Amino acid sequence: MAADPLSVAGSVVGIISLGLQVTQYLFDYYTAVNDLHSNITHTTQKLEQLLGLLEALRHQIDGRKYRADEQHLLKKIESPIQQCEECIQELNDEAGKFKQKSAGNVLSAAKVTARRVAYPFRQSTLQKLDEDIDELVGQLSLALQLLQQKDIGCVQNDIEDVKALLNLVRTSQVSSTICEWLKAPDATINFNEASKKKHPGTGLWFVRGPHFTSWLEKPNSFLWLVGFAGCGKSVLCSTAIQHTFRYRRSNPRIAIAFFFFTFNDNDKQDTSAMLRALVLQLSSQLDSQHALLSRLHESYRNATPPDQALLDCLHQLVRAFRDVYIILDALDESPRDKRRDPMLQVLDDLRTWSEPGLHLLVTSRDEVDIREELHALPEEIISMRNDAIDRDIASFISQHLRDNRRLRKWEEFYDRIESVLTERADGVFRWVECQFKALISCPQSEDLLDQLLESLPETLDETYERMLENIPRTSQAYARQMLVLLCGAKRPLTVSELIDGIAVEINDTPSFNVKRRLKDANAIQQVCPGFIESAADPETQSVTVRIAHFSVQETQVDKVKGYPRNTG
Repeated sequence: MAADPLSVAGSVVGIISLGLQVTQYLFDYYTAVNDLHSNITHTTQKLEQLLGLLEALRHQIDGRKYRADEQHLLKKIESPIQQCEECIQELNDEAGKFKQKSAGNVLSAAKVTARRVAYPFRQSTLQKLDEDIDELVGQLSLALQLLQQKDIGCVQNDIEDVKALLNLVRTSQVSSTICEWLKAPDATINFNEASKKKHPGTGLWFVRGPHFTSWLEKPNSFLWLVGFAGCGKSVLCSTAIQHTFRYRRSNPRIAIAFFFFTFNDNDKQDTSAMLRALVLQLSSQLDSQHALLSRLHESYRNATPPDQALLDCLHQLVRAFRDVYIILDALDESPRDKRRDPMLQVLDDLRTWSEPGLHLLVTSRDEVDIREELHALPEEIISMRNDAIDRDIASFISQHLRDNRRLRKWEEFYDRIESVLTERADGVFRWVECQFKALISCPQSEDLLDQLLESLPETLDETYERMLENIPRTSQAYARQMLVLLCGAKRPLTVSELIDGIAVEINDTPSFNVKRRLKDANAIQQVCPGFIESAADPETQSVTVRIAHFSVQETQVDKVKGYPRNTG
């Protein structure tokens, strides 16, 4: 008869709970006297590592909803954790001896004991502790790795991880007064959007690779993900954020903060926006009092704090944790001539802090000013033009062909379509997405399919030109006016704003023509397919429209500004 998952999990939790209790006592004990006995520093560090592992495991096991098909997983993790029971009991016995030598508060008692009793500080005692801790770390790491490997392949746990991550960085713990004063942009919106675009299994070449692992573990680490337009940097960034969260688990000494620079939202383009978002996210993870943020509020109650004050607050927050992981996406979407220089200077300041607990990861295209300011070493630069990206694109193409019901008409030609798109993609996910739209609109004929596949555009720019040409002539003026409005807008426009904007006739005497008003969001998409996307605000449910990708704005904005004017 199979073991009850709840009873197995319960026995494991009991062992971990005792381990946490004992390890916390020993850690507090030795930390209290660290300045009196230099030879215990190594043991104290090992105890801290063990404490983090135990906390991570408790969070994994407590918070996980076990399914019927996960009994084999429970049995796998039960074995290494049960092997820890003897070592944990030995640690408990050692802690008991310490308690017998002293009484009262652990901190004051430890300092008294340090002067009177040699036992806790004998080399033999410390060596035995180190051996027990090493064995525990080995077994517990194996159990944690088993759980995390299972997570990677499980979509349901992916969703639960995203929810837990958003819960971690949410700002509801901070008073509404401070939130309204700080006006920090919500980076979780961008994270959610990028996560939704992720194809299962893609990006693992990076988060399972040596560079990312080193970034997680190495003090004062830095990575720069470099890629051209449309190669999937933001999606990979969301994957990195999620896997950093998995690495952190429930360790309160580790914090995560992130920000997505956004080309079509003025509120997410400058230094202040980035710093305000990072400060608020880290403050919400630090403590219930949010003392550092409250002091900042007291100093600048009636104004937005200057960048230097925000930077100083961020520095204090970084020092308040053991490790802080900061992930910044799309540096190149901060406008070069207006806002980018101060932002790059702040990144340089962050790196010159040389804080061992600060880990910084950024993504962008390879632009001269960014490269010069980042001063990245060769081993800190990860190019997104590689065989692993090509394999991710091949996987995406194969799965999307079979999942999209509007592409089922080409089922007998799937292999050929997959082969051609994979060969021609050249590392650009966005190019592939555009070709899928062309396949959907192509009439069902083998000859027309042959023509389409044989005449695929070489680049994104050519792709966009062809997409514009394929818009019906009667709608082209509408489409170009729509692109001008969206490219020039400081934020995504609501459906009603865009409908009214299209209704304005652009001529020598601009006027509002009610007949030009499009009916709804569907009509907007029909006028300009492939160039725009809509999204609903999770709180207000109002629908906004924006340019679908930064590459659209870059390649088309100058061209559409010269669209033909209406002549009446």
